Amino acid sequence: MSNIADNNKIRSQLKDLFERKKYSQIILEIESMSGERDSFLHNLYGVCKTLSSKRNKEDLIIALDNFKNAYLKGKNSLQGFNSLENFANVSIELENYANAYNFFLDSIKLYEETEKQNIYNEKLVGAVSKVYKRLLNIEKRIETLKKIIDQGSQSKLFWCSYIYTNNFIYNWKQIDYYNESKKLKNFFEKYEIKNNNIIKADFKKPRLGFVSGSVNPNHSTNYFLESLLKNIDKKKIDIYFFSLTDLKEEKNFDIKIKKYFKKWINISELNLENSIKTIQDYKVNILIDLMGVTGPNKIELFQNRVSPIQILWIGYNNTVGLKNLDYLILDNNLIKKDEENMYHEKIIRLKNIWNSHIGFNFKREKNQLPYKKNKYITFCSFNNYLKISKDVVETWAEILKKIPNSKLLLKSSNKFNKETILKKFSKFSLEDSLIILDHCKSHEEHLMKYKEADLALDTFPYTGVTTSFEALWMNVPVLTMKGFNANSRCGESINLNANMEFFIANSKEEYIKKAIYISNNLQDLDYYRDKLFTDILSSPLFDTNKFADEFLSKLDYIFNQYKN
Repeated sequence: MSNIADNNKIRSQLKDLFERKKYSQIILEIESMSGERDSFLHNLYGVCKTLSSKRNKEDLIIALDNFKNAYLKGKNSLQGFNSLENFANVSIELENYANAYNFFLDSIKLYEETEKQNIYNEKLVGAVSKVYKRLLNIEKRIETLKKIIDQGSQSKLFWCSYIYTNNFIYNWKQIDYYNESKKLKNFFEKYEIKNNNIIKADFKKPRLGFVSGSVNPNHSTNYFLESLLKNIDKKKIDIYFFSLTDLKEEKNFDIKIKKYFKKWINISELNLENSIKTIQDYKVNILIDLMGVTGPNKIELFQNRVSPIQILWIGYNNTVGLKNLDYLILDNNLIKKDEENMYHEKIIRLKNIWNSHIGFNFKREKNQLPYKKNKYITFCSFNNYLKISKDVVETWAEILKKIPNSKLLLKSSNKFNKETILKKFSKFSLEDSLIILDHCKSHEEHLMKYKEADLALDTFPYTGVTTSFEALWMNVPVLTMKGFNANSRCGESINLNANMEFFIANSKEEYIKKAIYISNNLQDLDYYRDKLFTDILSSPLFDTNKFADEFLSKLDYIFNQYKN
């Protein structure tokens, strides 16, 4: 009895120290204890190692070892679940470490033990879904997220992730996005606006607001946004930005687009009510969300009538399902007329393309085909590795096998361990054909990598956007495939606007055939590369003046309709 009493006293003391954030002291106390640590002590020791202000990679590895021991000693208990959740989350922090892949596999192996016993813990399953993301296993990520959904989760985060992740594979039809997105509003924080008079005031001129959490200067959204902002007559319209980026993180960025806004307001730390009141204080009459269900978002703002006119653009080219999100900006290539009933929002159709790029601070040169030097075809894809679905891997593998000595350059903004992406291709024995490029230190260095490629291969169904603009800027054609909804037709729209229709395939079979044809007809490839060098800057992709004029004319029309 005395030992139990002593243990309870020690635990109470340690908990008190933890509440006072005395992490280093706890570590010393546990290290000084004799005897074997139980599940509680292992877990606490690991947590304190991660929270230490002086922590390093070695501390995280020690923490992982303690979390694993805590789980093994506390299986099927809340303590065990918490420990395994901690193990999964900390392994993600080490995703660029050489052995991170093994930690991910350990997380999955231990989690599968709980699955066999039909034991469910939402936080644990959520952490494991993030591990599957790092393993680039989209199918299993969706499976775990669906498990959370089916168990009645009320988490906005899990619901948004579930809907968004389905865009990466051929799992849903557009009607499924329509139906599932309708449910999203049920999981938002509720706040009913009692007085809407303020949003009906001051219609002398448009007061435009943007809501986004993507303020990193290197984020692709900023390039597209700047193409619009630089052409707006600031005398005719006031423009505001409501940032969702963590305030401390935002202070570390040199945000060049700030100069275009009358006011830049960070609302990341505000609750829903105060976020709404802050936006309404500026009497914004057109509010544009740039996030959709991607993160970090505050899409629940748009469930309310924060602004008279509420629009979704750029960040997510699919329906969100909120009754007060009025419009979705697309173009004539992204959506067919008979498909509009599968989108909750009214569609604002731009004639040519739904966005335009500011261009890159990089001198364009007429590059020789790398084949002429290498004597073999080099493909590339610099898309987000998550977009490299099972279908994509199988298609690319067939291309590489049918074209002797061909190479595929892969690079992503995601700093995933090389072992992770290589694993996706492992069953096709393509080790000699794949070249995994390191993360580039600068955007100029990144663009230079396109000089090593003869042809870019687009992903599907989630096609590239920024990477396609980059490749075409660097005179590298992009082979893409037609999609079934707006989000999967981005590559098609980009190529049509670049006058590169030949590089649009109707099916996976045609995609493969065109890749082979191009590889065997290099004079044609040379022709298209020269054409890109001559014509691409005058195309709608980079004609920012023309794009801004059309965009603003659409806003003016909607604004005047409401005003009158």
